Amino acid sequence: MKTYHPSWSCFRHHFASLRPQTLYHPPSAPGRPRAPDTNTRRSPNDTLASRSALSCVVYRRPSSSSSRQHVHPSPSHSSNHHRFKSFFLSPKALNLLLWVPVVLVIHEHGVGLVRITGKSMQPTFNPDSSCLTRDIVLVNKFLGNKSSSLQRGDIITFWHPEFPGTLLTKRILGLEGDIIKRAKTQNIDPEGPHLVRVPMGHCWVEGDDPFHSKDSNSFGPIPLGLANAKVTWIVWPISRFGPPSPSHD
Repeated sequence: MKTYHPSWSCFRHHFASLRPQTLYHPPSAPGRPRAPDTNTRRSPNDTLASRSALSCVVYRRPSSSSSRQHVHPSPSHSSNHHRFKSFFLSPKALNLLLWVPVVLVIHEHGVGLVRITGKSMQPTFNPDSSCLTRDIVLVNKFLGNKSSSLQRGDIITFWHPEFPGTLLTKRILGLEGDIIKRAKTQNIDPEGPHLVRVPMGHCWVEGDDPFHSKDSNSFGPIPLGLANAKVTWIVWPISRFGPPSPSHD
């Protein structure tokens, strides 16, 4: 059996036929467009370059100016804004604003509501010691001449003489000139006098529960100028709606 061995010249001729051939095109006449060449073979590098250019065009990221979106307010938001604006500019709103200073003056120098906390005024206020049923009382801040408007047995709110900014609620037991016998409680100063004369322009205050009250027995008589208001009515709870007890039990 014969074995055929091709020569090198045969391989060279075969590979030469696989190379891309460039066809000759004569130059076109001036002013005449050249017809597209459909017989020209393109190399793989040319095809890859054209695909890359196409992909760059397709996947090019838009500029920041073109990607901006203008957000327009919703119709409901615009209508609410217009409604509020029209209300605050209406005569009704202006009339309400005129009453704001009056309400502030009444609250500051007239009447107001105060929440009572603690056990010092039991059983007059907060008799059950429950945090859910703290008493709310109506107070009268218009005291006028305090030396004549405040009487023994009145329940007042006043500023603490030792801690400014702290409001206390106690009952008046003595006015100027009265001689008060200090109660023997745990809050009393043992070195203080047993009998105290209330000086002019002062009053003596105590809590209804002396064993849970820090009052004049510990810090002495208070100036009438510290009196803030007089408690006139229990507003809450409804079951005890009415004026507080006028006497010290």
